[in-house]
Amino acid sequence: MEWQAVDLPHTWNARDGYSGGNDYFRGDGWYRKTFRVDQSLAGRRFYIHFDGANLIADLYLDGRHVGQHRGGYGAFRFDLSEYLRPGETQQLAVKVNNERHTDVAPLSADYTFFGGIYRDVKLLVTGREHIEVMDCASPGIFLQQKNLSERLARLQVQVKLVNHSTETLERQLRIEIAGADDRLVAHREQTVVLPAGCGSMESIAIEIENPHRWDGIRDPYLYAATVSLLDGDSLADRVRQPLGLREFRVDADKGLLLNGRHYDLFGVSRHQDVEGKGWALTEADHRRDFDMVGELGASAVRLAHYPQAPCVYDLMDEMGFVTWAEIPLVNEVPPTEAFERNVRGQLLELIRQNYNHPSIFFWGLCNEVSFSEIGKDSLRILSGLQELARSEDPGRLTTNAVLGRCDGEDIWFLTDIVAENVYFGWYYDSVEDFGPWADRARGTYPQRAFGISEYGAGAGIGIHAEEPRAGDHSEEYQNLYHERSWLQMRQRPYLWSKFIWNMFDFAVDGRDEGERPGINDKGLVTYDRKTRKDSFYWYKANWSREPVLYITSRRFDVRKRPTTDIKIYSNLATVELLVNGRSLGARAVQDCRAVFPAIELAMGDNHIEVRGLDRDGNGHSDRVCWQRIENDDTDIAASNGIIGVDLENHRVYHLPYGTSVAELPALIKLPHGASLDLSRAGVAEKILRRGDRFSVVAANGHRREYTVEEGALSVARPVRANMQMLHGILGYPAAPAVKVVDGNDRFPLELETHRASFWLTGDPNEGSGHIRIDLGADYFVQRLDCAWLPPLLTDNGVAMYTVEMARDLEQSELVFTESYTTVVDRRANREPLRTSDMVGHIGRFVRVNILDSSYKLDIPSFGSFRLFGATQFRVSGGLLYSEQLSIDYESRNIALPNPLSVAELRERLKTIGENSQLFVERGGKSAGDKALISEDCGVLVTSRRKDGLRRERYRISFNI
Repeated sequence: MEWQAVDLPHTWNARDGYSGGNDYFRGDGWYRKTFRVDQSLAGRRFYIHFDGANLIADLYLDGRHVGQHRGGYGAFRFDLSEYLRPGETQQLAVKVNNERHTDVAPLSADYTFFGGIYRDVKLLVTGREHIEVMDCASPGIFLQQKNLSERLARLQVQVKLVNHSTETLERQLRIEIAGADDRLVAHREQTVVLPAGCGSMESIAIEIENPHRWDGIRDPYLYAATVSLLDGDSLADRVRQPLGLREFRVDADKGLLLNGRHYDLFGVSRHQDVEGKGWALTEADHRRDFDMVGELGASAVRLAHYPQAPCVYDLMDEMGFVTWAEIPLVNEVPPTEAFERNVRGQLLELIRQNYNHPSIFFWGLCNEVSFSEIGKDSLRILSGLQELARSEDPGRLTTNAVLGRCDGEDIWFLTDIVAENVYFGWYYDSVEDFGPWADRARGTYPQRAFGISEYGAGAGIGIHAEEPRAGDHSEEYQNLYHERSWLQMRQRPYLWSKFIWNMFDFAVDGRDEGERPGINDKGLVTYDRKTRKDSFYWYKANWSREPVLYITSRRFDVRKRPTTDIKIYSNLATVELLVNGRSLGARAVQDCRAVFPAIELAMGDNHIEVRGLDRDGNGHSDRVCWQRIENDDTDIAASNGIIGVDLENHRVYHLPYGTSVAELPALIKLPHGASLDLSRAGVAEKILRRGDRFSVVAANGHRREYTVEEGALSVARPVRANMQMLHGILGYPAAPAVKVVDGNDRFPLELETHRASFWLTGDPNEGSGHIRIDLGADYFVQRLDCAWLPPLLTDNGVAMYTVEMARDLEQSELVFTESYTTVVDRRANREPLRTSDMVGHIGRFVRVNILDSSYKLDIPSFGSFRLFGATQFRVSGGLLYSEQLSIDYESRNIALPNPLSVAELRERLKTIGENSQLFVERGGKSAGDKALISEDCGVLVTSRRKDGLRRERYRISFNI
């Protein structure tokens, strides 16, 4: 084993955890450290503290197994007192495993399970008597607020103590409470007796006069409670904890009431990963994140879907965010004793470790667990969690995030209050359907307090649309979604919570959508934290007290249309628009928006500026520059996924058999302002055939001719790769993923005179890669032919790979990514250059995973590099298949061994789905079942979907 020096915090998935393909490493990782404890500490007690390691951690000291922790998010400790030998050099080893384990929550979730010791580790040193450290890694003290008035706060302080000596000891226990200015406001001290060799619980009452309340972002005032264990004048142990005094309740009509006043609870959910680091974040990373949440103006945070770093809860207290903290019980609740024991343990860790944080109002017990999919034993486990939370901490409320539109199910009534994950206008229905749904739910259950635990829409900062639509991942649609969602939510005060999903883009290695695979892009801020999306400023304008003036669609900086609406987010009263230095007047800001419609853009650069005054008369402005270019766009696309378009060679593939000239426009999506010229294709009734041509005329009159072609199922289909080399390097051309479906499987003869006809995953040595080919709908895939990398680019190497397929799917809040099955396993492949694999499966998506490669590229002065990529993937198949007859999908020919009747042929052919039909025709007319098949017959097969009709025709031949 080759060891690598790393610093904690650390994760081994910092790169592959968001590369896409759901193939990030999940397994064992080992850490070791050689160290020596100073001899002066002999006779002390030693405990090692982990803030978090995912998912199972085994600790060894000098080869002896000390213990195991099963759970990836809570802090945990091991007692090393019997293992450490002060003054001697010893070796500590930790094995961490992030695989799925059926007894450890979560079993599944829509995020990457980064492996490693991804939080801090500390060595705790105590005397023989001390405040307990082994109670679920809690602080050992619990501050219980018993009564709170304007004049007086009464507290009960519970302290767990332990005496490891063989003698009963008498000590002093002191409680000191200091205000935010560090001045002492209350203290108590009492004598305690510590029985030999065991633990004890002490309880001390203490009062604070004229208490200053913790009041959320309005006034997050904090006291500090210090508990000291004293042996005369000597300090035996000391623990300091935050203290915030507050009263709250949730009303079914009014929402959250904090200290007797309504508190509008709106904010964000947050995952704990960052690009390039995964979960291995520093305290500075966490503070940066929540500084941005504070900039947004949020009043609350949902820490989803698991306990987060200890410093995060300190930040919640300090910044005043009302907090929903939850355990990682997501999707599945297997009814086993081992799983129940584990999830109860994780709940105890969450509550006891964070008991004293005043920001936490809600303990979240589960996320998107639906009773329609689990049995009564799983329900018993969930009910047990509710009872456990209430017994551990009756001063807080329990809640859970229910799958959207599950109001009325039993799970809605499991916890004290409830919230729903709703995605109207993203996964289902329209955004405007949210309000009527919420009102119906309230009308049906008027006594039940419910809120919104998730709502959101994805957006990539490089994706823009003049006519945005749901699912397009454009910033413009995300803007519309959040505008319409928030305006409905703010009008409904009975919603006790309103949490956006999500504050930041985050890693989901199994997702493949938007700008890049491996990312859920619903964040208001990009994964690298560098860019605040437009929607961030929509909420800042609505929530923040700071003046906001922001021009939306600022990254949509190349325009082809002559006019555009200019939308401003602002909390100023009025804003003035200037275009190229000329004022176009002022508009009142309504609902934090001002829209200037149909603004003309000049050719070239357009300097857009908005100005406004805040309440104090201070001026504010924002500026962008948009370039209008000539609209010479002739790049067409498939309007419904049926056809394939090769934009480089201007060809159209996969026209349904029998498509006429008149039917062609319905299959094509034109760029804005463009038109079709079908004069060269023929009259409207003419059936289009290979070689026919038509033209696309751009808005400026520029023409582009397209040719109708035929090819394998994969040609000109959309592809997505986890990585692709979009730039040239060291004299070699760019090698984008689209090359593998351009129909060209010939290796270039001279690289210098050829454009690259191959795909590379990225720069040399970038590593394994995968590519997904979208056939547009389900087809039977008979064979996959692979042409790997060209021999003159590399030595003749070998690619080790697997092929997976997934059926078509309709996206929902539960189904957001394909479910793949391995259909070809060539991890032991030894064939160079070209391979061919029989597949024999039905599916829409074909994914090739290149796991290893012996292809090498020698670059002078740089050395030898491994390459991952391919020249062409050729998928053969169609809308029908047979286990008895030979079908040539390239020539669309069915070979019969002997004459058959139409009925007998039907029995031997299978179609791919319920919406498929098969006909045998002769001379354009349907043949009856008893008719004998002849070579002048043809087989016509159709498959109808919502997006249109696919048609194929097969000839008949005889092998007699």
